[in-house]
Amino acid sequence: MVSAENSSLEYLRSLVNYDINSILYDDTLICSLTNNTDVGSFEVKVTKTNYGNLHDCIQVIANSQATIDGVACGTTVRAVVTRELVTVQQEHTEYVKLPNPITRIVDFISESTDYVITITNEEGKKKTTETKRIPKNEAQGLILEGANLILQRLMIQRNMPDKVTMLSLDSSSELSRNVYTSLGPQQVNINGKDIEAWGIQRQIFETKPNALPIAWQSFFSIDGHLISRYQVGSPIKMKTRNIPEAEQFDEYLPKPEIPKRELEWENDLELRSRFIDRRVSNKIYRFKYHSQSMYYVGFNI
Repeated sequence: MVSAENSSLEYLRSLVNYDINSILYDDTLICSLTNNTDVGSFEVKVTKTNYGNLHDCIQVIANSQATIDGVACGTTVRAVVTRELVTVQQEHTEYVKLPNPITRIVDFISESTDYVITITNEEGKKKTTETKRIPKNEAQGLILEGANLILQRLMIQRNMPDKVTMLSLDSSSELSRNVYTSLGPQQVNINGKDIEAWGIQRQIFETKPNALPIAWQSFFSIDGHLISRYQVGSPIKMKTRNIPEAEQFDEYLPKPEIPKRELEWENDLELRSRFIDRRVSNKIYRFKYHSQSMYYVGFNI
């Protein structure tokens, strides 16, 4: 039975204390062939949502579509993920618009003790449906497509190990090894300007005998924006046309106008005690704030 590595599970658990707003942004890439002909697009939208009694969940909607040699094809993923990157619901749809259209839909639902997977295949007028159940205790570290997009953003914002081995579902919706490998820094040219990026390779190892793993290589800006992506062996390359801008935050909030009142705090024991406590508290807060900020952008102190 395949399983995630213990060190990788520890790494995954170390990521949960993140600012959820740091991963709530959209990415858009343009799909093109090796001759630079544009054939489609790849879009990712990440927002905060609630799911039943679960609060502060993350909704991921990813859509890729392209037309190659007059044939339209695409993939759509709609997922709800907890901040611990546990998928509670996902719909993964793939289609190819041939004379006999082909569609594959994989519905994933988290129940109390099991994950329930319903696979629907349609080819022309032929339709088949299959249901599988995976016990949760056999699927620790399961990272599906929606959770994968969030995880890679966090890997860029935090210090990523050289290799992380988790679980995912292969093309047959069977549990399989899901391996992330750091590709290190690389210059990516966007509109004639070289952008510093960091690469991650993701491989899903098929459970079918003698089948090659499916691999993607993605490159991100330092704050986690996706700059380029491609599937190894595919003629389609995906790249942004716009240089991502880092989020800007105001250093200070507007100061309210408060009437000045003279306080003889040095002669008031209670006020003096509060003043000293607040001064110490502010020093501790500033230390924690700067430590956390540096940690989010990928530096440890």
